[in-house]
Amino acid sequence: MIYAIIQARMSSTRLPGKVLMDLCGKSVLIRIVDRLRECKSVDKIIVATTYKDNEIIKECMENEVYYYQGPEDDVLGRYYHCADYYGTKKNDGIVRITADCPLIDPKVVGELIELWKKNKDKYISNVMPPDENGKRVSTYPDGFDCEMFSFSLLKEAWENAKTEYDMEHVCPWMFKNKECAIMKYKEDYGGMKLTLDTQEDYNRIFDIYNKMTSQSKFLNDQIPYLEDILEYTGVKNESKII
Repeated sequence: MIYAIIQARMSSTRLPGKVLMDLCGKSVLIRIVDRLRECKSVDKIIVATTYKDNEIIKECMENEVYYYQGPEDDVLGRYYHCADYYGTKKNDGIVRITADCPLIDPKVVGELIELWKKNKDKYISNVMPPDENGKRVSTYPDGFDCEMFSFSLLKEAWENAKTEYDMEHVCPWMFKNKECAIMKYKEDYGGMKLTLDTQEDYNRIFDIYNKMTSQSKFLNDQIPYLEDILEYTGVKNESKII
């Protein structure tokens, strides 16, 4: 079984409530769920939220999405107990998605799953572990990030992670202690800022959704729109090529 777990909360510092903001008729969260549903390799999609975020639970219930509530700051624990609650077995795969990525590409997720199937003992990602300055390093746009690991690796991380940073960010213990496999895109689009963190980001992503056709779910289809939008927002490519 392959599970996609979306971590989501309402208490964003820069843009509170962003996961439930309207994005052309649906909430940001449900846009992410819908895009993940296009990935046929994913068997179950679950939203992992906090004990206090009942608005997110209501949105999940109204849209027939599985959900789990856990601690706000111990996100690693939230992920582990969420997966355990839904009966995940040790060799099952878990795709980690964050709720600030409403342009997540189902094809990229599918490709990541195929890479994991060949490397089930490894931590798999399309983003390099942060460099010494904590900088994101990827050839994929910022907002297409996804990570994958087995339930047994998640359990090992949960049992062994000790620092606040490791527990808050889910995967650092894995990439610091286990072998990694990093998926790369054929071109470098790592400087494209497509995560939802600020009002400016929201305006940009809303514009992209308005311009995309219903068929434009995949990175190759989106690039003409992305390049056009990002040209006028002045976003420059500052990423390193992997």
